[in-house]
Amino acid sequence: MVYHVSPKTGLKTIQPHISTHKKAYVYAIDNIVTGMLFGAKQDDFDFIISTDENDTPIICECYPDAFKKVYQGKSCSVYVVDDNGFQRGLTSWTPELVSEKEVEVKREIAIDDLYSRLLTEEQNGTLKI
Repeated sequence: MVYHVSPKTGLKTIQPHISTHKKAYVYAIDNIVTGMLFGAKQDDFDFIISTDENDTPIICECYPDAFKKVYQGKSCSVYVVDDNGFQRGLTSWTPELVSEKEVEVKREIAIDDLYSRLLTEEQNGTLKI
């Protein structure tokens, strides 16, 4: 199973859409915490997101209080989807998986307070801010 994270709730299927890669994909990731970093609208000017040697996500602010500004007061849904049909290496970011086909949602996990949840993940050692 892999995760697709979105501010949209209630999805039963996830459709491919065109993003920065100029090809219609469903995006997913196999680390739920890394996925949650994409649960609120942000861009490359807000953060640098990477992972360490243990696949622990690292998020670095590009300006003071970016983390708080982007995540505070936001909610999202983590969609659990089957990893069949997803491929790695079709984009420039190694952790990212993509599928060209519609994906059925197996389970939805609601994150009501994304900011608090990410701070808890940091306290648990599953995220470095």
